Amino acid sequence: MGRREEDVARTTISKYLEHIRYHIAPAIGRVERRAIRKSHLLQVFAAIKDRNTTILAHHEYVAHLTVECERKRKAWREGIPSNRQVLRASWHEARELLASERKRKRRVTGLETQKRILATLSSAIADGVRAEEFRRNWADLVKLPKSSPPKPMLWTPARVARWRETGKIPGRVMVWTPELTGAFLDFVADDNLFDLWHFMALRGPRRGEACGLSWSEVDLDSLTVTINSQVVSVNGELCDATPKADSERILSIDSESGRLFESRRVLQVQQRATAGKAWHDTGRVFTHEDGTGYHPDYLTHRFKDLVAASGLPPITLHGLRHGAACIAHLGGSDMKEISDQLGHSAIQITMDTYTNILPEAQKARAEAALAVVPRAGQVPAAPDPAAVSVPATPAAPPVPAVPAPAPDQVPAFNPAAPELRPAGGGRLATLRRVRAKRTEQVLVGV
Repeated sequence: MGRREEDVARTTISKYLEHIRYHIAPAIGRVERRAIRKSHLLQVFAAIKDRNTTILAHHEYVAHLTVECERKRKAWREGIPSNRQVLRASWHEARELLASERKRKRRVTGLETQKRILATLSSAIADGVRAEEFRRNWADLVKLPKSSPPKPMLWTPARVARWRETGKIPGRVMVWTPELTGAFLDFVADDNLFDLWHFMALRGPRRGEACGLSWSEVDLDSLTVTINSQVVSVNGELCDATPKADSERILSIDSESGRLFESRRVLQVQQRATAGKAWHDTGRVFTHEDGTGYHPDYLTHRFKDLVAASGLPPITLHGLRHGAACIAHLGGSDMKEISDQLGHSAIQITMDTYTNILPEAQKARAEAALAVVPRAGQVPAAPDPAAVSVPATPAAPPVPAVPAPAPDQVPAFNPAAPELRPAGGGRLATLRRVRAKRTEQVLVGV
């Protein structure tokens, strides 16, 4: 790539190699480096588009085989005894074919991945520009379609009911309400990783950050946790790395998390004594019985299995991070505090992607909006503060009283003056009362 290896993170190098091996080299690997132009880069993305078309067609084929396999299984179970042996053989054949095709399934190269591939090409050509191999960075001329990350959607009662009825998930990124999060934590209360699920659900660290958390960064006296490392997988090998986007930060934890961390420390002392020489002194907070740390992928699969067993609507492990942002927002944290908690490089990321306004907060804000609009003949009811916890707004300073004008300073009432026509029935009635009072003051003065 033209850069010193120590200047680039290992995870970045791994992604560079992946992009070159699977996308760039198959398309333009035989083109001489100095001869690369915009047209060659376009060939890379044209090949990705063709491959995606083939992959999607294969996904449809696998879906068809899945339906066909289930149909043959039912035919075997419900068939007449004389034909069951033949039907069973047909089902087994369909099942073997389905298993074989499932192994051949590939993931579609999405637009975000294509953008990272373009960034890899841009980085390589930029090095060539500095080395005077290219006149310009041809990657700058390649324009990919604009995209925005999928908006998280909340599992509302109506969506949950629809999911239970049809099995369809309404969005790509789903988030639990606090009630569903609490139901999950109740379900996994006896799980050996309950303290980890509790930590991730309420504070929202990334999975690699949770795996990489060391006891040296946990202060149970001040109830704080310092996030300054994460575990990443590079070519199948686990290694330590700095948090994503240089997001080193200090998280405050609640008292229950503090008790859970303390219990984890006591448990590890017991496990270390039991393991003896087999103990691996990694210094991690969350470890197996022999002291080895967890693989981030293990947490993902373990969480998926627990959610399925709980019967709750499905979310991903990263969905807990979205939920932690929602819970923090409902608890009164502002956007800057949530951005710092999640370790985002910019507050706009938090506002656009992570924070969902929960229904309770939406209702309170709607009532608050109604309360500031005066209407004729009615006084809007203020929202019930006990019904929902919404971040408090600082009270406005008191408005100083304005003394009433002296009678000789009040302008003479002119019946021929044009009638005032303010917007809103309530305002009109108020102005009429003010005019009548001023007329009375003038007559008294005369």
